[in-house]
Amino acid sequence: MPLSGRTQAAALFVIFFGTSGFLLFDPPFIAQVVFLFFCLAWSAWCFASVFQGSDEVEAASARYALAFASAIGVPVSIACVIMMSAAPAVQNKITRIATSAGQDLSPAATGFGFGVAFTTIILCVSFCVGLTVWWASKR
Repeated sequence: MPLSGRTQAAALFVIFFGTSGFLLFDPPFIAQVVFLFFCLAWSAWCFASVFQGSDEVEAASARYALAFASAIGVPVSIACVIMMSAAPAVQNKITRIATSAGQDLSPAATGFGFGVAFTTIILCVSFCVGLTVWWASKR
């Protein structure tokens, strides 16, 4: 079943405010697990609906963008992570942020989290670039 625009907007609204609530308050662990499960289920539903949509052109554009993100985004993110690990200034900045956050996480765990977030951002940006390139080439 394809997703409507209202359904997507409502889910993104809930995810945004749910994430904000988890950052501002200290909810119980089970609430965090349930929220994470719903976010992952929503992501899987969106991914599956891309390929089952009624519009073949949109499905083709998403396939191209996913291939572009895989072919370009992954090597770029790996290269950036290698360059970040080789630059002492970046390592010191991540360590400073990790120790000043006041969290119970170690600097290594915070650095890992930054790496995952950075890689996710690179993949999302490369997906958007691939989608833009595909639509620009078809117009």
